[in-house]
Amino acid sequence: MTVFTVTVIPVTKIEAADHNDLTDRLLLAIRAETGIAGLVWAVPPEPLLGGFWATMFVVELSGAPEALRGRKVARLMPDATTAAHETAVQRWAYAAGVPVPAIHAAGSPSGSLDYAWNLMDFAPGQPLLSGLSAIGALRNVRVIARQMPDVLAQAAARLHQCDTRSLA
Repeated sequence: MTVFTVTVIPVTKIEAADHNDLTDRLLLAIRAETGIAGLVWAVPPEPLLGGFWATMFVVELSGAPEALRGRKVARLMPDATTAAHETAVQRWAYAAGVPVPAIHAAGSPSGSLDYAWNLMDFAPGQPLLSGLSAIGALRNVRVIARQMPDVLAQAAARLHQCDTRSLA
C-alpha cells in the first residue's frame, strides 16, 4: 500500500500595497542569480491572480538574455523546500515533453527576497475550470461529465509515458 503525505503550508497572500517593494526585491534577486546587474523591468510587473499558495506576477525584463526575454511569470513561494520540489518537477515535466511552461531561472530566499522564486514562460489561456460557478456546473454538467474524464485521462496518460528515473 502506498502512503502519501501532505504538507500543509500556511498561506499569507501579499497585500497589493506591498507589490512594488516585493517586485523591486525580486528584481534584485534575479540580478544576483543571473549576474546581470543591468536588468530592469521593461514594463511594471502585473499581479497574476489564481495562485494557490504562490504570489505571481507577469513580468518582462529589459537587458535580459534570450531565455529571459518576453513575458514571463514570476512565482514567489513562501516555503523554500516545497518550492524547490515544485521547480524540479516542473523542469522534469518540461524536459519530458509535458506541455508545461519552461522555467528559465529560479532562486532560494536570500538577503534581498524572503521568498523562493522562479521565472517561467507565460502561457496564455485560462485554467481548465476557470469561470465555473456552482450554477454554471449545474447548467453544463453533461458537457463537463463527457469532456472532463477524457481531458484528465489524456493528461494522466501523457505523464505515465514519461521516464521518472531522472526525477528521483
